[in-house]
Amino acid sequence: MSDPLDIGKPSQKRWEEFRAQYAAALLPYWVIGYLKLELDDAAEELWGRLQSSLCDYPELMQRDTEERGEEWDGYVPFHGRDETDIIWFHMDDLVALHDSLFPHGLENASISSAIAGATVVGIHSALDTYAKALQIEGKKGLVSGIRGYLDPKDRALSAVLVEALDDCDATRHIIVHNRGCVDEAYIRRVRNSPLQIGEVRILNNDVVGRFSRAVFQVAAKLRECDDADAAANE
Repeated sequence: MSDPLDIGKPSQKRWEEFRAQYAAALLPYWVIGYLKLELDDAAEELWGRLQSSLCDYPELMQRDTEERGEEWDGYVPFHGRDETDIIWFHMDDLVALHDSLFPHGLENASISSAIAGATVVGIHSALDTYAKALQIEGKKGLVSGIRGYLDPKDRALSAVLVEALDDCDATRHIIVHNRGCVDEAYIRRVRNSPLQIGEVRILNNDVVGRFSRAVFQVAAKLRECDDADAAANE
């Protein structure tokens, strides 16, 4: 199959890039859903392996490289379930992974919720990338920029879609910047939310499904406009 850009259809290429990024964000969440029963003990096991890499190995690696007259590059081994399965990660990357999976400690950890958070970030990024490809102005935020693009083209978003997109946008923000805890900005954006400041935003199938449907529906509206503009310029 030819690349749409090669046959003079950049609007099709933009859409295909959105779909690929959107699907890539949702795939891990669907897979985790099928494997849920096997993940009951995964958080504790993964916690232990991360602790070993972050706490046990740095001093050992530092001493070993100094004995060889070398400078430690910051990489430590991370063991899989199979003892022979070893991947080398930089300490900074493992710290970021640890903070993403266990932002509130082991007792409140859930592999499923961590994947759900990553999915929300991923589908939001897919829409944000698509909007930027359409040169949608985002200085006042993604939702505002999309509405400003669609409204003059008689494709205004419904109140339900705006509410879902606002929630998705605000949820993505607290996942990335506040470890999933509700802040004042979230309360201002999601006015009907029952959540309180400091409360962790729980992400379940209903929430991820609501966000993913909203993102795809909004992207479809953007595609209609993009295709219409392309047709008008032919």
